[in-house]
Amino acid sequence: MKILFLADGPRLPMVTGDRLRNWRLIERLATRHPVTWWAMQEPDEPPPGDCPAGVVGVDVRVPARWEDSSGKPWKWMRAPFAADPLLLLTPPHQGTSDRIAREGPAYDVIHCSHLLPWRMVPRPLWKKCVVDLHDSMSMRYEAFLKHHTATGPGDRSLLLYRIFGQAGKLRRYEARMPDMAGAALVVARRDRDYLEAPRMEVVPNGVDCMHYRTRGAGRVPGRIIFFGNLAYRPNADAAELLARELLPRIREKVPEAHLRIVGAHPMPSVSALASLPAVTVVGWVEDLRVEMDQARIFACSLRVASGLQNKVLESLAMELPTVATPTSAAGLELEAGRHLLVAEPGPEFVEAASRLLTDECLRLSLAREGRRVVEENYTWDRAADSLEAIYRRVARREGR
Repeated sequence: MKILFLADGPRLPMVTGDRLRNWRLIERLATRHPVTWWAMQEPDEPPPGDCPAGVVGVDVRVPARWEDSSGKPWKWMRAPFAADPLLLLTPPHQGTSDRIAREGPAYDVIHCSHLLPWRMVPRPLWKKCVVDLHDSMSMRYEAFLKHHTATGPGDRSLLLYRIFGQAGKLRRYEARMPDMAGAALVVARRDRDYLEAPRMEVVPNGVDCMHYRTRGAGRVPGRIIFFGNLAYRPNADAAELLARELLPRIREKVPEAHLRIVGAHPMPSVSALASLPAVTVVGWVEDLRVEMDQARIFACSLRVASGLQNKVLESLAMELPTVATPTSAAGLELEAGRHLLVAEPGPEFVEAASRLLTDECLRLSLAREGRRVVEENYTWDRAADSLEAIYRRVARREGR
């Protein structure tokens, strides 16, 4: 099969879950099929980065802020009366859409990573498309609205979302994707269930288990780690909750407990946590596995999430005992108490983290079972096989 892969934004660095998913799936599919990867970026953005071996990379430039809803009052005025959600009201960039119309028929499948590339595809090619929503955007926005502290009170997009009645429109549009495209998929069953879209495919993320493997360097007593893209507000909120509210109570039970916060681009509110007792804000590191190998436990204190959390899978693969909020674990097919501990953020989380820091037998059991479930159910090879099967069904229906 010839595959055209459309994605907005750069390919590298892999600092977001979406970029990681795109890269890992493409590098495996490219060993079996010809793949061309279009990276759609604005004129002043740097080159999108290299491609996996064997993949043809194309740098596609679109006008600056072409997809941005801010600064376009006419979109705001149309939003309450339009059938489509605000995100889709901007007309597609005509040059890019025309190019897809010309070149798209030569491919067996057109993969659209998110809705923005999907908007560029001319209607006659829709049934050739596999649209990867990753996680449900409408589900994520609803979670944001319920937890203002995890999003920031001045978030304009949330204000627009609420005022202009976008909740139902975006949810309905996402739910219709399996009918409009050749196929549509999300990373977790909870997103499909939220959308009430039984024909939505589920292709979970994976982990490179050869890469994420403990080196047995020795875990530091009392060390707790939290990691993620710290420019993303829900991750920043999780770090702040852990450092300001949960860690002090954990230290009452385990005085040696201390927290290391690791990840790229810490927000100012995260950097400020370094002034707290027993908190170190590490920031970006070259090799996250070094920090993970030295931690005694991983505490995933997210209050807002959709899809599934790669950070949880990576921790389990590293045999790093994990305590997670129900929100953090909800997208994963894991058994609480066997693969990880699950606890609400508050006294229950404090108790679970304290127990995990002090109970060696529990840590060893979770480490062993956590690694096993990832190896069996959450590998990129398994995810690529599932996606390839979807491609074949779409190509077969299109008569190729």
